[in-house]
This record gives sequence, structure tokens and C-alpha cells, in this order.
Amino acid sequence: MRARGIEVMFGRWLIEGSPNVILFDLGSAWSMLDQWKAELWSECHISVPKDDTETNNAIVFGNLVAWFLGEYQHQIGRDLPIIAHFHEWLAAVGLILVKQRKLRIASIFTTHATILGRYLCAGNVDFYNNMQHFDVDYEAGIRKIYHRYCIERGGAHKADIFTTVSHITAYEAEHLLKKRPDGVTPNGLNVIQFRYDCRDCFCLRYWGRCQFWLIVFFDCVYVCACVIDPFLRHRVFSFYQCLAQCTSFKICTLKTRKLFTILYEAIFMGIWILIWTILSISLRLDVMSTIIRESTCLLKVCIV
Repeated sequence: MRARGIEVMFGRWLIEGSPNVILFDLGSAWSMLDQWKAELWSECHISVPKDDTETNNAIVFGNLVAWFLGEYQHQIGRDLPIIAHFHEWLAAVGLILVKQRKLRIASIFTTHATILGRYLCAGNVDFYNNMQHFDVDYEAGIRKIYHRYCIERGGAHKADIFTTVSHITAYEAEHLLKKRPDGVTPNGLNVIQFRYDCRDCFCLRYWGRCQFWLIVFFDCVYVCACVIDPFLRHRVFSFYQCLAQCTSFKICTLKTRKLFTILYEAIFMGIWILIWTILSISLRLDVMSTIIRESTCLLKVCIV
């Protein structure tokens, strides 16, 4: 693919498990759009308007995915089983092409909500009580999404396994896409996996608050530095970049975040008290009462 001018990047996704990731630059394949749209029409009789950028992107992406899967299967051999999982109508072009080219790849198509269902819900219609009565071709046509509807319906019918994420979406797909899903894989979070200790929740809550005030504080310092001295501006900006890098969520462990949280709370409480002290003196107010009042409020916020 790179030999044909397609820009492809391979790396790892920075999440648990670090799975392999392949990224395609759609712009590097844009010159082939007209050819691929002609093939989609000749093979599947789906015509796409010229000015529909979203669908054009889906066509380019789908062709790149099908191309990649074909090359991958050719290199590893046809005996090794491959499963390709496609989500939503935007990925359905790739699934359709895999089946049209008779690649020995098992396919799964999952819809989270049908494209026609989204448009009908946005309109002034009683969607769920009249789902079985809609003329889907007419409804998609008057909303100028018939080509998108055809792509999604083609993906649902061509897939080896068709799934939805809820029973109500399965009911929707059965009437709008004219195919009963093979299964339902519910959306949601694994509450056991993502269960937090109360102290972790406290830490994450105040870490976010500290990051916000840190940015506000350094923005103010940066603006002042720009006015006072250009050389000082670069010093402040470099320090701010370094600090932001060191305190990034991506590279900090939970223990480190807790440490920074406590540190920031102490620093900003001290700065806040200092500011109010200076203001109190300048305005000839009772310094001690102001300090006590502001300290009490901040402590209440931290406890809550």
C-alpha cells in the first residue's frame, strides 16, 4: 500500500493491553475516490452524491480497509482464520467489499443506532410506536440519506454476524434494516473492572481542580511576563510546558497524582491566603479575620 502512495502508520494504542493500531491517511488515497465510487455503483448499485463528504470519506476508508485485509490475508496465508468487526454504517463499505471480493474473512457488523432511525427520531414523528409502518425507502429518500441507508443495510445483510447494542436497537434494526440481529452485545462498563477506591475518587476529583487552577495561574503569569519582559516570557512558557509534561495523566501513576494533588492544594491555598493578606493590608481591613474566613472556606471545599 505504501508503494502505491498510501500513507499508513502502525503503532500501539495507549490503553490497557496496548493493542496494535493501524492508521490510514484518507487524503493520500483521495485521488482514487472517483474510481472507487464507480466500482461501488457497478457492483452494488449504490450511487453517492459528489458533495457528501462524510460518505466519500466512508468510501475511501472502506476501500483502504478491504485493500489492507486482502493484502494481510495474502501474506499470512489463507488457512489462518481472520475476523473483522465493523461498527456503524461508516465502516460498512469495507465489509461489503470484503464479501464482494470473496475474501475468506469472517465479518461482524454492529450498529449502535440505525442511520434512518437517528433522522426519524430527530423529526416530529412517533418513532417507536410506528416503527413497523414506515416506508423506509421513502423516508430515507426524502431525507436525502438513501445512499447511506443502502450502505448500512448492505453491511447488515452481508455480515456473517449482525449485532446491536440493545434490545430496542435490535427491534429498530429488524424493521428499518429488514434483518433480525443475530445477537445483542449490550453497551456499558464493567463496573468491577472500573471500580475505584474512595481515596482514588477523591484524588482524581481534586487533581482535576488543581490542574484547572494551575493553568489559570500560569496563564496570568505568562500574560504578565509578556508585558514585563520578552525574555521572561520564554522562561515562564518553558517552565509551564515542563510542568504540564511532568503532571500529565498519561505518564503519572496514581501515587504520583496523589502527591501532586496534595502539593497543589497546599500551594494554591498558600497563594490564595497571601493574595488576600496583601489586599487586606492595602485596603486597611482586618487582616486576621480575612485570613481565617478564607482559610475556613477553602478547607470546607477540600473536605467536601
